Amino acid sequence: MITVTTPNGRVGSQVLRLLLEQGETVRILSHSPDKLPPSVRQTCEVVVGSLDDLETLKRAFDGAETVFWCIPQARPGNTWDDAHDYHQRFATAAAIALTGSNARVVGASAGRHGYADDGIVSAFAAVEDTINASGVAVRHLRSAYFMENLLQSLPTIAAPGAVFYNGPGDVPLPMVCVADVAHKAVDLIVDRTWREQGHVAVHGPAHVSFDEMAQVLSDVLEKPVRYIQVPDEVLIENLQRAGTSAGFANAYARLLTSEALKAYEIEPRTLETTTPTSLRDWATSALLPAFRELQRSNG
Repeated sequence: MITVTTPNGRVGSQVLRLLLEQGETVRILSHSPDKLPPSVRQTCEVVVGSLDDLETLKRAFDGAETVFWCIPQARPGNTWDDAHDYHQRFATAAAIALTGSNARVVGASAGRHGYADDGIVSAFAAVEDTINASGVAVRHLRSAYFMENLLQSLPTIAAPGAVFYNGPGDVPLPMVCVADVAHKAVDLIVDRTWREQGHVAVHGPAHVSFDEMAQVLSDVLEKPVRYIQVPDEVLIENLQRAGTSAGFANAYARLLTSEALKAYEIEPRTLETTTPTSLRDWATSALLPAFRELQRSNG
């Protein structure tokens, strides 16, 4: 039996779907089971509760062969202002619940391990250390920059036709789509041969700069799209205006600085870390329909 956390999340929902398609027996841990499709609730055992509650985690992990574990990321209105503390409260509860367990863990993490950004990257590095200290067999999935982050820029892509980040436009970085991360997670889950601790980077098919990204979006959307680098404080202000807390806004801004983008080279691309979906393919299948829907809703 496999326990899946964050079954309504970007990665967790796709991990859940793929496991059910393969005929695996799945238990779900969710604080919002009402958001799950009825067919899933009827098929899977559901444990209701929070991912930072120790007793809930013990129930969810009890008897599991493998756990897909993912920290729910901050959403607008989140009141936790320290990215490190936010991630650690989930990691600490999970590590305690996993201590002495025979379960294996496939955990969602972040790339650039070893780069001290005092933000999200450092927070995930500390999470890995906390889970490893439990002694459980684990594979940490160190994902590159999610292509899906571009969905948040749809309003500015529509008008004035630009994506605004604080990083330089000419530094290539690995970009990966959520579906490829989910497939990598499921490959590890159903591979019953490993029992040690380790990590797997997930890089997508190629490194792409933000300038190159804008050209791809222009081609797919059939409209001019520019990439515009803005000062850190502008990005932080925009994030806070959208409901992100000050601490998280500052942490996210540190993900895209010139130094942070270059830090992806800490984990070189290999055949194992390369996944198939290109930015162009993802934009055609996901961003373009969302863009057209936004155009329709705007009249």
